[in-house]
Amino acid sequence: MRLLCTAIGLCAAQLAWAQADDIARSALLQRQQQSDAFTLQLQQSQQRLAVPAAQQKDLELQQMIQRRQFDATVTQQQSDLRNQQSIAGPETQRSAAWGPSLSVAPQQMQRERDSEINRARISGNETGSPSPREGSQNVIPVE
Repeated sequence: MRLLCTAIGLCAAQLAWAQADDIARSALLQRQQQSDAFTLQLQQSQQRLAVPAAQQKDLELQQMIQRRQFDATVTQQQSDLRNQQSIAGPETQRSAAWGPSLSVAPQQMQRERDSEINRARISGNETGSPSPREGSQNVIPVE
Protein backbone atom coordinates (compact mmCIF):
# COMPACT_ATOMS: atom_id res chain seq x y z
CA MET A 1 0.00 0.00 0.00
CA ARG A 2 2.82 2.34 0.87
CA LEU A 3 4.52 1.58 -2.43
CA LEU A 4 1.31 2.38 -4.32
CA CYS A 5 0.98 5.75 -2.54
CA THR A 6 4.60 6.55 -3.34
CA ALA A 7 4.10 5.66 -7.01
CA ILE A 8 0.96 7.82 -7.23
CA GLY A 9 2.80 10.67 -5.56
CA LEU A 10 5.68 10.40 -8.02
CA CYS A 11 3.30 10.35 -11.00
CA ALA A 12 1.51 13.44 -9.71
CA ALA A 13 4.81 15.25 -9.16
CA GLN A 14 6.02 14.39 -12.66
CA LEU A 15 2.74 15.55 -14.19
CA ALA A 16 2.99 18.83 -12.27
CA TRP A 17 6.61 19.20 -13.48
CA ALA A 18 5.51 18.69 -17.10
CA GLN A 19 2.69 21.22 -16.73
CA ALA A 20 5.07 23.74 -15.16
CA ASP A 21 7.42 23.21 -18.13
CA ASP A 22 4.56 24.01 -20.54
CA ILE A 23 3.70 27.14 -18.58
CA ALA A 24 7.35 28.23 -18.59
CA ARG A 25 7.57 27.74 -22.37
CA SER A 26 4.39 29.78 -22.86
CA ALA A 27 5.70 32.58 -20.66
CA LEU A 28 9.07 32.60 -22.44
CA LEU A 29 7.41 32.79 -25.85
CA GLN A 30 5.14 35.60 -24.66
CA ARG A 31 8.09 37.62 -23.29
CA GLN A 32 10.05 37.14 -26.52
CA GLN A 33 7.06 38.23 -28.59
CA GLN A 34 6.53 41.31 -26.43
CA SER A 35 10.20 42.20 -26.82
CA ASP A 36 10.02 41.76 -30.59
CA ALA A 37 6.83 43.87 -30.75
CA PHE A 38 8.51 46.66 -28.80
CA THR A 39 11.56 46.48 -31.07
CA LEU A 40 9.36 46.68 -34.16
CA GLN A 41 7.47 49.69 -32.77
CA LEU A 42 10.71 51.44 -31.91
CA GLN A 43 12.23 50.75 -35.31
CA GLN A 44 9.09 51.99 -37.07
CA SER A 45 9.01 55.14 -34.97
CA GLN A 46 12.60 55.87 -35.91
CA GLN A 47 11.76 55.34 -39.57
CA ARG A 48 8.81 57.75 -39.38
CA LEU A 49 11.04 60.46 -37.93
CA ALA A 50 13.56 60.05 -40.72
CA VAL A 51 11.11 60.07 -43.67
CA PRO A 52 9.91 63.30 -45.30
CA ALA A 53 6.19 64.07 -45.10
CA ALA A 54 5.72 63.35 -48.80
CA GLN A 55 6.77 59.71 -48.30
CA GLN A 56 4.81 59.10 -45.09
CA LYS A 57 1.93 57.28 -46.85
CA ASP A 58 4.27 54.77 -48.48
CA LEU A 59 6.09 54.22 -45.21
CA GLU A 60 2.82 53.73 -43.32
CA LEU A 61 1.78 51.09 -45.85
CA GLN A 62 5.11 49.25 -45.50
CA GLN A 63 4.90 49.40 -41.72
CA MET A 64 1.32 48.14 -41.72
CA ILE A 65 2.45 45.16 -43.82
CA GLN A 66 5.32 44.54 -41.39
CA ARG A 67 2.94 44.66 -38.41
CA ARG A 68 0.54 42.24 -40.09
CA GLN A 69 3.41 39.85 -40.87
CA PHE A 70 4.57 40.14 -37.27
CA ASP A 71 1.05 39.52 -35.96
CA ALA A 72 0.70 36.49 -38.24
CA THR A 73 4.01 35.13 -36.97
CA VAL A 74 2.94 35.66 -33.35
CA THR A 75 -0.37 33.91 -33.99
CA GLN A 76 1.40 31.02 -35.74
CA GLN A 77 3.90 30.63 -32.89
CA GLN A 78 1.12 30.60 -30.30
CA SER A 79 -0.83 28.06 -32.33
CA ASP A 80 2.26 25.89 -32.73
CA LEU A 81 2.87 26.03 -28.99
CA ARG A 82 -0.72 25.03 -28.21
CA ASN A 83 -0.48 22.18 -30.72
CA GLN A 84 2.81 21.00 -29.23
CA GLN A 85 1.31 21.09 -25.76
CA SER A 86 -1.84 19.23 -26.76
CA ILE A 87 0.12 16.64 -28.74
CA ALA A 88 2.80 16.34 -26.06
CA GLY A 89 0.18 16.10 -23.29
CA PRO A 90 -0.21 12.30 -23.24
CA GLU A 91 3.41 11.84 -24.34
CA THR A 92 4.59 14.11 -21.54
CA GLN A 93 2.76 12.00 -19.01
CA ARG A 94 4.30 8.78 -20.39
CA SER A 95 7.85 10.11 -20.80
CA ALA A 96 7.91 12.05 -17.53
CA ALA A 97 8.45 8.78 -15.70
CA TRP A 98 11.72 8.32 -17.58
CA GLY A 99 13.28 11.61 -16.58
CA PRO A 100 13.69 15.11 -17.98
CA SER A 101 13.63 14.32 -21.68
CA LEU A 102 11.50 17.39 -22.38
CA SER A 103 14.45 19.78 -22.46
CA VAL A 104 14.71 19.33 -26.24
CA ALA A 105 11.31 20.99 -26.83
CA PRO A 106 12.40 24.55 -25.89
CA GLN A 107 15.39 24.25 -28.23
CA GLN A 108 13.12 23.11 -31.05
CA MET A 109 10.72 25.98 -30.31
CA GLN A 110 13.63 28.45 -30.43
CA ARG A 111 14.77 27.07 -33.80
CA GLU A 112 11.24 27.36 -35.18
CA ARG A 113 10.90 30.88 -33.80
CA ASP A 114 14.24 31.89 -35.33
CA SER A 115 13.12 30.42 -38.64
CA GLU A 116 9.90 32.46 -38.53
CA ILE A 117 11.84 35.62 -37.70
CA ASN A 118 14.23 34.98 -40.59
CA ARG A 119 11.28 34.52 -42.96
CA ALA A 120 9.80 37.79 -41.71
CA ARG A 121 13.16 39.50 -42.19
CA ILE A 122 13.44 38.23 -45.75
CA SER A 123 9.95 39.39 -46.65
CA GLY A 124 10.58 42.69 -44.82
CA ASN A 125 13.84 43.22 -46.68
CA GLU A 126 12.06 42.76 -50.00
CA THR A 127 10.38 46.10 -49.30
CA GLY A 128 13.77 47.60 -48.40
CA SER A 129 13.08 47.89 -44.68
CA PRO A 130 15.19 46.41 -41.89
CA SER A 131 13.85 43.65 -39.70
CA PRO A 132 12.76 44.26 -36.08
CA ARG A 133 15.94 42.64 -34.72
CA GLU A 134 18.13 44.83 -36.90
CA GLY A 135 16.32 47.91 -35.59
CA SER A 136 17.12 46.88 -32.03
CA GLN A 137 20.82 47.34 -32.72
CA ASN A 138 20.44 50.94 -33.83
CA VAL A 139 21.40 53.66 -31.40
CA ILE A 140 19.03 56.58 -31.01
CA PRO A 141 21.00 59.77 -31.54
CA VAL A 142 20.77 62.20 -28.66
CA GLU A 143 21.03 65.83 -29.54
